[in-house]
Amino acid sequence: MIAAIVALIPKTVRPLPPDPNEARASRQWRRPAQFALLSIIATFLCTTLPPIRGDRDYSWWIDGIWQNLALGAAAALCLVRIRPCSPDRRVWQLVAAALACQALANTYWSWFVHQIVPEPFPTVADALWLAFYPCVFLATVLLVRSRVAQFPLSVGLDGLLVGLGTASVTSALVLPPVLSGLSGSVAAMATNLSYPMLDILLLATILAACALFRWHPPPGLLWLGLGLAMTQVLDSAYAIQVAEDSYWSGGFLDAGWVVAATVTALAAGRHRRPSIARVPRAVSLALPILATYLGLFILILDDYIKVTPAATYFALATVLASMGRILAAYWESGPSGEHAYLARTDDLTGLPNRRGFYARAGLLLPGKGHGVSGLRSPALLLLDLDHFKDVNDSLGHAAGDKLLCVIAARLNASLRDEDLLVRLGGDEFAVLLPDADVAGATQVAIRLCTVVEEPVPLEGLRVQVAGSIGIAISPTHGHDVGTMLRHADIAMYRAKRQQVGYLLYTPEVAGDGSLETTRAGMRLLDQLRTAVVKRELCVHYQPKVDMRSGAIVGVEALVRWDHPERGLMAPEHFLPTVQQNGLMHAMTMAVLDQALDGAAHLRERGFPLPVAVNLFPPSLEDLDLPLRIADALSRRDLSPGLLVVEITEDFLLGNLIRALKVLDDLHALGVRIAIDDFGTGYSALSYLRELPIDEVKLDRSFIAPITADLRAAAIVRTVINLADTLGLTVVAEGVENHETAVALASYGCTVAQGYFCGRPMPIAELLEYVAAAPAMLSVDAAREGRLDYADILGCDDLEARLIGRVR
Repeated sequence: MIAAIVALIPKTVRPLPPDPNEARASRQWRRPAQFALLSIIATFLCTTLPPIRGDRDYSWWIDGIWQNLALGAAAALCLVRIRPCSPDRRVWQLVAAALACQALANTYWSWFVHQIVPEPFPTVADALWLAFYPCVFLATVLLVRSRVAQFPLSVGLDGLLVGLGTASVTSALVLPPVLSGLSGSVAAMATNLSYPMLDILLLATILAACALFRWHPPPGLLWLGLGLAMTQVLDSAYAIQVAEDSYWSGGFLDAGWVVAATVTALAAGRHRRPSIARVPRAVSLALPILATYLGLFILILDDYIKVTPAATYFALATVLASMGRILAAYWESGPSGEHAYLARTDDLTGLPNRRGFYARAGLLLPGKGHGVSGLRSPALLLLDLDHFKDVNDSLGHAAGDKLLCVIAARLNASLRDEDLLVRLGGDEFAVLLPDADVAGATQVAIRLCTVVEEPVPLEGLRVQVAGSIGIAISPTHGHDVGTMLRHADIAMYRAKRQQVGYLLYTPEVAGDGSLETTRAGMRLLDQLRTAVVKRELCVHYQPKVDMRSGAIVGVEALVRWDHPERGLMAPEHFLPTVQQNGLMHAMTMAVLDQALDGAAHLRERGFPLPVAVNLFPPSLEDLDLPLRIADALSRRDLSPGLLVVEITEDFLLGNLIRALKVLDDLHALGVRIAIDDFGTGYSALSYLRELPIDEVKLDRSFIAPITADLRAAAIVRTVINLADTLGLTVVAEGVENHETAVALASYGCTVAQGYFCGRPMPIAELLEYVAAAPAMLSVDAAREGRLDYADILGCDDLEARLIGRVR
């Protein structure tokens, strides 16, 4: 019925969202209008109360004026509640038209027909009342069509069943008194019969629509159905009172019609789904079954007590629809069973997939608190192929797929019928042994490793791969599927790292991969992400000291994390996590801002020291970085020469062209460029020729052994001479003692950095540290961005000055 009609009507096209200003202006007048209309309705309802309504005589002001105003107010209320942007506005316009027909019909009847004795029947008022039904019926269909794109045949038949069953019962109860009072012309009898029949069909339509939503209809349909159900009950009561000649104007029926019209009007504008629990599946199945039994009951009752023909026909249609529902269920079960099988099967190997694994493993591993019978327990083996990616990359994905199929067949052939082999995804397989101890699981693992290592002919080659297997035994290593799989995964990756083929999970094997450590790592990552986003990381500054004068000639900004529980953390403890989780650029920008703030504080105290900041590949690929740095310098009134950006060879791993463009723009701005960890990469010398470099920082791995290793000393001396020839400043990192400092000075190194020169410290301590002895900087040159370490005054007594400065 409604399902067929819904399928024929095109889906409503949703309009574009309205202008927010128009929506706000619309709300400003709609709310007072709704209040005024509801006040009219409430006033009429008060007039129907017994203390106010003194008698049962017709009142022109109450029944002729105020009741019609209330019905018209309900129609107007429906129009007012329609949102201009609503995709269902056509639906609610039809409902408003239906309510308007009802109001006009009642007005015509009370003003004209009621005054004529005897009353003519049918009249224009009846035509308007009957027009109410097609409008509401069409509105219901459109409302369902706008929300249900398609639905299974069985769901549509469920709605048809409930609708027909309700129609049969209602016809048996409501129609007899109406039929007994039928008299007059054919038109009069047809009109009298139309009201209850249309009420029955409308109620059946509403119930069928609710079935399409699996008995969880949207709010609009819920309120619309409630209002129409109230209308049907009131119409049935009216028909009975008219047959018994007991109806009187102004009674509870008149009040009920106004309330029903108001509830119907309030259905408009309700788009949000209420927080109602979904009807259980058992209930949704019980309703069609109940409707079927009601239809059978009506047919059986017809043999003992003659019911109306309409009730008999509706009951027969209910039984036929029930038979169709059974056929539809059988028809749909075939594809559903096939879909369920495909959903749990790997389409490449034909083995069960991860979903199928969880379904079957859950039967053997019932979860924590459920013991496993017998002396042995289920065992889980997780197998991952080694070097499978090399096969895919070199021979292609087709060859990789063939390799997986061959290995899957071999694994399956080496297992028992009761063992479960699944492909979890990629090159990862799992084997669930329903009854095995440690020794038995180990033997299976050895056999599987042997099978996997057998060569496979691919593309004219004999390809050989290996497998790494992690073993977990229940209940020792877990009671549920998730825990067992996680522990087997940890053992498998440890076996892969140690290249031992297979490994049994133990807490010692887990190590850093244990469940507790993993959770702690996730918590630490969340805290770190918050610290980076909210810029809660702090910066410490390590001084750079001139090797000739002992004066501080610059500082390097080093990031630290003041963890609320672990205290101050050095970058080596969290920087890898920052890199792995895409937080490097955000952290670099936060450190850069704090470093420039520190440079501003130093300048305000009379120490215009250059501040060095490390830039990493994600930031070096940002073409807007030079503009942002220029803006940051301008806001702090800092010279570009007071900023040094340090890069490492890691920038070659990113977009080299973009990185070179960023470095050229920074250098043109006046920012100094330094190569950090110089000498540790393969392309170190090419940097000196191709990049706009001002400084070279020798890595601590070269500096530390120069007093004991002649080769290391020769390399450092050569690099210093090369840099001096190119006009570059050399900064030696990792200067930890006096002997190293003296040796570097003798090689001609100009600047040193390390614990011997000063430890990293917060900005407050740095200010005190710098102020402890007079800085020997060319202040004017620094302010103009012309700071050159060669301008710093020399000192013959290097040892005395340097030791006195750094201690």
